[in-house]
Amino acid sequence: MASSSLSVLLLLSLAGAVSGQLSPTFYLRSCPTALAIIRAGVLAAVAQERRMGASLLRLHFHDCFVQASPAFPHYLAFILTISYIVVTVITIQSANCVCAYLCDMDQGCDASVLLNDPNGEQSANPNIGSIRGFNVIDNIKAQLEAVCKQTVSCADILAVAARDSVVALGGPSWTVLLGRRDSATASQALANTDLPPPNFDVVNLTASFAAKGLSQTDMIALSGAHTIGQAQCQNFRDRLYNETNIDAAFATALKANCPQPTGSGDANLAPLDTTTPTVFDNAYYRNLLANKGLLHSDQVLFSDAATVGQVRSYASALGRFRTDFAAAMVKMGNISPLTGSQGQIRLLGLISIVMASSFSMLVLLCLAATAAAQLSPTFYDTSCPRALATIKSAVTAAVNNEARMGASLLRLHFHDCFGCDASVLLADTATFTGEQNALPNKNSLRGFNVIDSIKTQLEGMCKQTVSCADILAVAARDSVVALGGPSWTVGLGRRDSTTASANLANSDLPPPFFDLENLIKAFGDKGFTVTDMVALSGAHTIGQAQCLNFRDRIYNETNINAGYASSLQANCPRTSGDTNLASLDVSTPYTFDNAYYTNLMSNKGLLHSDQVLFNGNSTDNTVRNFASNKAAFSSAFASAMVKMANLGPLTGSQGQIRLTCSKQTMASATSLNLMLLVAAMASVASAQLSTTFYDTSCPNALSTISSVVTAAVNSERRMGASLIRLHFHDCFGCDASVLLSGQEQNAAPNNGSLRGFEVIDNAKTRVEAICNRTVSCADILAVAARDSVVALGGPSWAVLLGRRDSTTASEDLANRDLPPPTSDLGNLIGNFSAKGLDATDMVALSGAHTIGRSQCQNFRDRIYNEANINSSFATSLQANCPRTSGDRNLANLDVSTPDAFDNAYYTNLLSQRGLLHSDQVLFNNGSTDNIVRNFASNPAAFNSAFTAAMIKMGNISPLTGSQGQIRLVCSRVNSYLMLLVAAMVSMASAQLSSTFYDTSCPNALSTIRSVVRAAVNSEPRMGASLLRLHFHDCFVQAKRENDRECMCVSIGISLQGCDASVLLSGQEQNAFPNVGSLRGFNVIDNAKAQVEAICRQTVSCADILAVAARDSVVALGGPSWTVLLGRRDSTTANQALANSDLPPPSSDLGSLIGNFSRKNLSTTDMVALSGAHTIGRSQCTNFRDRIYNETNINSSFATSLQANCPRTSGSGDSNLANLDVSTPDAFDNAYYTNLMTQRGLLHSDQVLFNGGSTDNIVRNFASNAAAFSSAFTTAMIKMGNISPLTGSQGQIRLNCSKYGSAVMASASSLGLLMLMAALVSSTATAQLSATFYDTSCPRALSIIKSGVTAAVNNDRRMGASLLRLHFHDCFVQARFPPSQKHPGCDASVLLAGNERNVAPNLSLNGYGVIDSIKTQVEAVCRQTVSCADILTVAARDSVFALGGPSWSVPLGRRDSPAAASATVVLNNLPPPTDSLAQLISAFASKGLSTTDMVALSGAHTIGVAQCRNFRARLYNDTNIDSAFATSLKANCPASSGSSDGNLANLDVTTPSAFDNAYYTNLLSQRGLLHSDQVLFNNGSTDNIVRNFASNAAAFNSAFATAMVKMGNISPLIGSQGQIRLLAMASASCIYLLVLLALASVASAQLSATFYDTSCPRALSIIKSAVTAAVNNEPRMGASLLRLHFHDCFGCDASVLLAGQERDAVPNKDSLRGFEVIDSIKTQIEAVCNQTVSCADILTVAARDSVVALGGPSWTVPLGRRDSLNANPNAANTDLPAFTASVQELTDAFSKKGLTAQCSTFKGRIYNETNIDSAFATTRRANCPLQATGNSDANLANLDVSTPNAFDNAYYTNLMSNRGLLHSDQVLFNNGSTDNTVRNFASNAAAFSSAFAAAMVKMGNIEPKTGTTGQIRLACSRVNS
Repeated sequence: MASSSLSVLLLLSLAGAVSGQLSPTFYLRSCPTALAIIRAGVLAAVAQERRMGASLLRLHFHDCFVQASPAFPHYLAFILTISYIVVTVITIQSANCVCAYLCDMDQGCDASVLLNDPNGEQSANPNIGSIRGFNVIDNIKAQLEAVCKQTVSCADILAVAARDSVVALGGPSWTVLLGRRDSATASQALANTDLPPPNFDVVNLTASFAAKGLSQTDMIALSGAHTIGQAQCQNFRDRLYNETNIDAAFATALKANCPQPTGSGDANLAPLDTTTPTVFDNAYYRNLLANKGLLHSDQVLFSDAATVGQVRSYASALGRFRTDFAAAMVKMGNISPLTGSQGQIRLLGLISIVMASSFSMLVLLCLAATAAAQLSPTFYDTSCPRALATIKSAVTAAVNNEARMGASLLRLHFHDCFGCDASVLLADTATFTGEQNALPNKNSLRGFNVIDSIKTQLEGMCKQTVSCADILAVAARDSVVALGGPSWTVGLGRRDSTTASANLANSDLPPPFFDLENLIKAFGDKGFTVTDMVALSGAHTIGQAQCLNFRDRIYNETNINAGYASSLQANCPRTSGDTNLASLDVSTPYTFDNAYYTNLMSNKGLLHSDQVLFNGNSTDNTVRNFASNKAAFSSAFASAMVKMANLGPLTGSQGQIRLTCSKQTMASATSLNLMLLVAAMASVASAQLSTTFYDTSCPNALSTISSVVTAAVNSERRMGASLIRLHFHDCFGCDASVLLSGQEQNAAPNNGSLRGFEVIDNAKTRVEAICNRTVSCADILAVAARDSVVALGGPSWAVLLGRRDSTTASEDLANRDLPPPTSDLGNLIGNFSAKGLDATDMVALSGAHTIGRSQCQNFRDRIYNEANINSSFATSLQANCPRTSGDRNLANLDVSTPDAFDNAYYTNLLSQRGLLHSDQVLFNNGSTDNIVRNFASNPAAFNSAFTAAMIKMGNISPLTGSQGQIRLVCSRVNSYLMLLVAAMVSMASAQLSSTFYDTSCPNALSTIRSVVRAAVNSEPRMGASLLRLHFHDCFVQAKRENDRECMCVSIGISLQGCDASVLLSGQEQNAFPNVGSLRGFNVIDNAKAQVEAICRQTVSCADILAVAARDSVVALGGPSWTVLLGRRDSTTANQALANSDLPPPSSDLGSLIGNFSRKNLSTTDMVALSGAHTIGRSQCTNFRDRIYNETNINSSFATSLQANCPRTSGSGDSNLANLDVSTPDAFDNAYYTNLMTQRGLLHSDQVLFNGGSTDNIVRNFASNAAAFSSAFTTAMIKMGNISPLTGSQGQIRLNCSKYGSAVMASASSLGLLMLMAALVSSTATAQLSATFYDTSCPRALSIIKSGVTAAVNNDRRMGASLLRLHFHDCFVQARFPPSQKHPGCDASVLLAGNERNVAPNLSLNGYGVIDSIKTQVEAVCRQTVSCADILTVAARDSVFALGGPSWSVPLGRRDSPAAASATVVLNNLPPPTDSLAQLISAFASKGLSTTDMVALSGAHTIGVAQCRNFRARLYNDTNIDSAFATSLKANCPASSGSSDGNLANLDVTTPSAFDNAYYTNLLSQRGLLHSDQVLFNNGSTDNIVRNFASNAAAFNSAFATAMVKMGNISPLIGSQGQIRLLAMASASCIYLLVLLALASVASAQLSATFYDTSCPRALSIIKSAVTAAVNNEPRMGASLLRLHFHDCFGCDASVLLAGQERDAVPNKDSLRGFEVIDSIKTQIEAVCNQTVSCADILTVAARDSVVALGGPSWTVPLGRRDSLNANPNAANTDLPAFTASVQELTDAFSKKGLTAQCSTFKGRIYNETNIDSAFATTRRANCPLQATGNSDANLANLDVSTPNAFDNAYYTNLMSNRGLLHSDQVLFNNGSTDNTVRNFASNAAAFSSAFAAAMVKMGNIEPKTGTTGQIRLACSRVNS
């Protein structure tokens, strides 16, 4: 905008205009299209919803009837306005049709009702919750502003809209006088007084209208507006139930929806005119004649003599009513309007415009960005998170209103995007000519109003943030989707141009008469392929064209269907009708499908440029493909649209963000400086190949490529082979040179046969959209080859990344390097060898010919001339490959399974059915024959060799670092640019005070309180335990001399009391008063962990203990007190001082007084503190002497205690008794009343009341609870202040059970803190990425998926449980320090206790599944995968397992070390009783939109809810289907109680399928929860529900999007949080110990990939041998499993050594399977000498045996080494006997860290009673009591049901007393394991999961690794 424009704007804004007058032609010159725009907007709104007509009419009435008067003079108003303007520009407030400027006189029809002011008219009683239609007015205003900036007032829009609404519903029209201006104020009070209520009588109505200058006739006529519209029940309830002048049937009909009790159904609606409610006629008056007026104020018109005549007149004379109504509307519209210079013309969005533009220059300078932005689909995620949803909503509404609009918006984007900068939106002005009047655009472009409306809405929420170019790009996509077409990811971050060029539009946009050559060139000039061009032309499957563009075709061209041409000629004469329209797609003109192409095939293309695509030309096949394959078209169209949207966008500081799309905005002066700054910062860095190369720079790159490739291969299976071949033909170089147009592509091996370029281009386009100039074409090609193989069923491999693209290509080198199909074996071996590939690599890579096709010219000579070819095979090929023609005819390279990547290629070679000469030479009595045989018989061997060779080939001479470039378009070279960033740290300290943590950790006390309350609520005794911990801490004062460990104080001597020394492991804890009796450490650790999570190393353990003691007392009903804070933690503890300082329970009164006195505590303090014994327990050893020997004890009290505390020492010593026998878990004064009746438990208790000096104190406290409470709190404060460490003394421990090292302790030293940071934390923050574990734990996702799928298959309800676990985890955000995020998705919900115990979570389920998955993942990737990520992925996989959508889960979360407090949980999780507003607010607080909320609620399509959560709905809500409610009431009675936990399905239709039935249920009022049904209850979410109910795909898409957003709620990343070892336990309290325990100097650790490089075939050899052995003899599976078990109480293959352990009693003559292990070892040694250990073979063989018998699989960590000896004694002692009891079994297994022959079960079948008699009898036949011969060795099946199947029948046998061994049956014999057996018997998946987890744990028992042990050459003996 030029400076002169600014001056003009200021003059126009500030100058007072002459007083204007209203006129119907007011806008004739200034905005001639105004009335037409308003009419169109109204007609569209009313057509969509008939009720809207009444709403708009009512808005106008309620506006005109309220007259506000200004309260201050004009000059003051002006001053306030200018002040307001400045504030407004800075704060950028927004509202609907809102601006404040000057006001002048009484104002009536002034649009005051539209002002969105909490104290304005909208909040008045007659308006609140009932006026509507604002969106229609806003939409119209936005459209008008787009064509006539700040010209048409909102007041005039409202007046015209009222008129047009009446007309739209069949009513009269009238002339609306125009020229009103908009008010700056609105008055709630005046609206309350001026608007007539519905209970007015005729006198009041007449007076009310007269006050506005309206006669009684006007009043009766205007009341006739009630012939349309509705009223709320609260406005007519009194009439229904109390008035007599009402038709009885009419009243009865209304009562059903308007019950009598006020508050019930108040907002329910009824038509004002029951006859023709949406037609503007005179039926309203006829209703009055029949006493069917809805409102009191309606019916009184026929009850009063003064008005009854006119009512009858209107009832019989429609014409008279229409005339009078129109006249009255004109009068009402003229009530005190503002005109001339009064008021203002409001803008939509900004509150003020006066002087805003000059001030905005300063704002722009302040806000200018300092770096260039790049396109990214997440560009607005932070700056304007609702942008995309807003655009989508507006586009969907526009297209729903007019289907043609979809095509219009798409065309706008196309005509812009031969540039993509919103230049097409710039309107011509007197000084500027844009593109809109260029020939291709003039009078044909449309949709500007939709874009303007969207822009207005976005400006209202995100000022000058979202560009018009981005709006246009997204709107095009959403238009296609709205019409049923595909979606795609739109890269965002474009900026808007400041110019436009009609000349460029004329030259660049292809006209409709272009032929094919011109089209190809026009699109090619923009970087589009021919396929792109044909795909983009498919946009003509929607939209219309003008006659002038197709006239010549329908009259002169011959390639047009005659009938089609004739049908068009009627509407497009030869000489007229230029602008007449015809559909571009005659079949389905408003559906985005592929019918356009089928039309072309029948010569029914409308334009010349359409039909040339199918006219015997090069594009015919593409058209055919798209016509027959909708998915192929959709994919190609989406890809091309992404490319088109990325044509030369302005980014970073280029261009501008316009405020209005049709005009430029003042540009920032800093643009040039910013560009220079970016150039100055540009840098390049060298890179090396790595699988994680893009993990940070483009984390979604691989998933994007995979998605494109998978879609392409699914669409055309042959494409997989094409992409692999592209990579191969490139990689005899690996630099994407093959992708450059020309050059290599023209080489003989490539010319006319390479394909798949469009897939690579598509992938490149999508990757560029998210990571500009980051991912090379060479890497895309390498990854695409891998993903193609996978898509066709082949193996996967890790692709090393970081290649860069060449800038050249060589046709000569391609001809020389690529082996031709005629190559003989020697040439092939030599050719591959020259690239570093050996003969095995060559044969393996040739196996890629198991897919793909070849041209006849490449195999003709073979099928006619060669002898080593199967004759029938040759004959079958000759039909399609004649001797002299058909060069390019295709044949499958693999005739057996041409589209499956398998090893059939090699079996074909064995039968001489290799297609090419170069194929068959691999098996032709040459050196490679054996390799072919091996691959033909062993698919695993082929897969392994192929992946190894692909990795080698992919690494042939890549360009890396700064070599080459990253191309923008893969088919041509370009220039390049790269950029880089860094960060900082802070800290503080303080002194003792109750407000000590107010600033440094404001939530510390509430966090501690929450933890303590939860612990005490769970176990009341814990309160006493925590109180005792604090007492035993404060009473021990240790001297500290020359304390060098702390490094915080100078050398000296001090005493320490309340210093958390008692929490240090060992020392004081082992003192006599403490050992075996102190408890509660876990609670303190939990509190510490949570506090550390929010305030790192800030709150001391000593303070936590002091506060926890106070909160424990409060939790049990005792008093509270102020705890002074600021203690620090000691670095020492002293067992001796604890023994001496703590008073024993045998203390007499004098000792107690003296002991407390030494701590500066008085006698009263001592007695008061002893009152803590009103809670808690004591051990028998502490009161035995008293109850047997003392006389001052109540005899019955003593007797009652003696039963549990025998006289003899050592017996029952630790048995407990309550210290307060009356109220043991309540903190009260009962302890003292007990003393007065000689019922003190301890000697030291009763001495307080035993005729001594303290008797009176006891009496006082016994009779006066308040006196005790007061004395107790005083004494607690004094005790809490016993010699605390403060200031720089001591330290703040990280872990309460251990003091820190020098680094940890020196909290005051910045240098030490920095050192600690350097040692402990990562130097870079990690980001979430879908590929986060691709390298560190590549199998993680498959393990999770397998675990979830099994669990859900076993119990369908588990899917909902896991999904709910994730939701309840993500929604609860516990505070972290200011330097960190507030963690959400952090697995805090999995921690035992805490969050789990809060009411909303008590019903959570699925922990076992997560724990099982965690165990399996830990086995393969130690402490790598977080529980938070497992939970997030499990939620996704649960949905998928139940038939729902999948989505890409960004990974890299870390686990919270603490759980959230009960308060945080309750405040964050929305209850099932929430209203719609509450739900919207709750989700919005998490960054989730209303659509997200409705979509996530759709998770209730699975799962169940408890009766307590829906009881109120069943019995109280009215918006519920009666039959549905009745069916539920049977299981959920009205009264709470035992039925509270009864369950009902959330989705009554398909409860175990993840679909959209939930929403269809809502439509029929069958939402189970109140919070479900509010989503569809005449509220703002109704349309979303309707959409999801009718469109499953829309729901799936929205749900997946919302799940990704929810999963990203404030995760912990980088070095935040931790990776837990167990899902349920925080590692924070044991973290340092765990690190020390796990630290190892050995070079190797167990890993599932241990042999991937050194012996890749090892696992397949083991599996093959085991499977064969078990197939031959099923019993062998059990034998191998038992061998592993008997070894693994050790896991070192010691059991395999001849003699030794084999001869131990549990093994002798019963172990078998050695020969299978020996055979496997021999095979492996043949391929990998001395590499694979016998211990690993045995471990894997056990797993494979289970699988072979139908059992579960698991991941086996590898890398064990073999022992050098065996120990028969250990075998005898470690292996549990067959007669073992449960306890003996438990002991045997616990030592290892884990949860037959006749002689072994004879005792059971003859002597035991817990055995099924029939079962015993059958066993005895084969196992006589008296051994005969070798009968003791006779065998019986351990599982009598399915002895050769690995299933859960063993457990069902136990439940019927059919366990064979004693040690079997004890597992189910009324013992602690019964429930586990029951679970496994009924739940096979639970058994499989638990078995797999336990096998992994067992396999990890003390393995030898690294350099310990050896790798035996033969498993039965150690190496010499």
